[in-house]
Amino acid sequence: MVKKTAILTGEAFSPLFFRHVSPGLGDSTLQFRFIHFWEARKNVKGGPCIFLGIEMLMIDEEGTLAQGFIGQNRRNQYEKELERGSIYTLTNFYASNSKVMYHVADQNLVICISHVSALSKVEENIEGILTERFRIHSFSDFEANCDLRGDIHDVVGHLKLVDGQPLHQRLVLCTKDDSTSRRVMVHLQLKNGPVMNIYLWDEAAENFCLKFDACAATRTVLLVTTVNPKRLGGKLRLSSMSYSRVFLDEEVDSPKEYLTWLKTAKAMKEEATSRNGKRKRQRNPKTPKEEPEESPKNQNNDKKRQRDTKTHKSNQHGGSSALSKRPKPSNFLDTLREKLSGGNFRRLNEKLYTCSGKEALDYFNEDPTLFDMYHTGYQQQMTNWPELPVNSIISWLSSRSSSLVVADFGCGDARIAKSVKNKVFSFDLVSKDPSVIACDMSNTPLESSSVDVAVFCLSLMGTNYSSYIKEAHRVLRPSGWLLIAEVKSRFDPNNGGADPKDFVKAVSDLGFSSSLKDFSNKMFILLHFKKKEQLNSNKKKIEWPELKACLYKRR
Repeated sequence: MVKKTAILTGEAFSPLFFRHVSPGLGDSTLQFRFIHFWEARKNVKGGPCIFLGIEMLMIDEEGTLAQGFIGQNRRNQYEKELERGSIYTLTNFYASNSKVMYHVADQNLVICISHVSALSKVEENIEGILTERFRIHSFSDFEANCDLRGDIHDVVGHLKLVDGQPLHQRLVLCTKDDSTSRRVMVHLQLKNGPVMNIYLWDEAAENFCLKFDACAATRTVLLVTTVNPKRLGGKLRLSSMSYSRVFLDEEVDSPKEYLTWLKTAKAMKEEATSRNGKRKRQRNPKTPKEEPEESPKNQNNDKKRQRDTKTHKSNQHGGSSALSKRPKPSNFLDTLREKLSGGNFRRLNEKLYTCSGKEALDYFNEDPTLFDMYHTGYQQQMTNWPELPVNSIISWLSSRSSSLVVADFGCGDARIAKSVKNKVFSFDLVSKDPSVIACDMSNTPLESSSVDVAVFCLSLMGTNYSSYIKEAHRVLRPSGWLLIAEVKSRFDPNNGGADPKDFVKAVSDLGFSSSLKDFSNKMFILLHFKKKEQLNSNKKKIEWPELKACLYKRR
């Protein structure tokens, strides 16, 4: 293998991204980072395993994962030079339709290194290429893929038991007897999901034991890559593969973020418990000491003073009849101001769900202070949610390349733009921040095919919400991502909500392919789509389901 110097930024070099690779021979140059590689073997019943070659997991500058393969006859030529975490360029490769039993990458194509390939190591690090990216799935996803051959994903959660023992007993897992360290069973609590049994085998079990014992503090969060969902004894279990990796607590970003969420959730729970205790004490106060009753004479004097005070105030303000006469509100905006106390957010919220985006824009243009009123109430409502959907979207973006351009439709306080390194176009009805562009979300100033990710986080509010999604389709590049987070009740057909299948079908008919349907959270759902490379030639009418308005009850 020939080592080359780093490809400088100023040089005329444009590597081919994984998503542009087509089946067959390729003479373009790929540039990627090796994340992981392992031996591929075929199990033979009653005989030794047959070595097939080396499989690899690679990531390019767009954050796309691809699977690679080096045949057994070229093992000696390349294996010694492979280094996890290093960046390489590859030319003259062969891309084949994946025939492997399990897929561990985004692309179905396997990039094979042949006898004419040129694999070169880049000596300098390129920060634009991620060092890791995980494909973490929820319980519902594992349930759907149970006992199926195909894509396998990663799992993260917090430990409850290790080999049947609670964590507070400060376990020591590694022993001199190797046989006991070849299998470890952990009970892992998933975020907004059940506790799952995960079996760690061989190298994954050994690595877990070593990392668990190496730290003086008790480990809490566990991430296991490429777990295989199986149903054993009627229950869903996850099992590590020969190439699975384990990470604990703050080793990498995903478990680190989970650990932060776990601490926050615990603090919120303790605060809620404290508030409930205070409310109980307020409802059942201690009996105060009895005061001596006032004499009839004192009571009469108090009543007289109260009558005199009322008469004095009435004279000051022109009498009681003047107080009862108030000007009637002249329009919708005055009505909102009149009823600001308590019900203002509820009424504004109802109006936004039951009018078009253009009407909402006109309301806020007439009085931008209503936007502040709405978002103050919105933020108060969000404090009752155990998890915010915007955090899931921020986590998704953070796990991918910062070169992806993002359009945030209905950005609110532009939290996404403030939390990621990507270039983010933030849109909302009112601009309360220099980075926010005020506009109707069905008509943004973006050029067509100019962004990589379009986000709707609790913002499909207008009666013409379909025009927002059409606008997102216009501004997205081919293979661009559409991320939607919405209140779960809006997609509950049993309670007047839309059928999620109808919604996914409508978005797909527009020119997207569904990538993720996550219903595991009790408050919101996550839907991910990818824009198709080719435009849909069949221009049939799309049946958009009516989304249930998210209205708050009067209290």
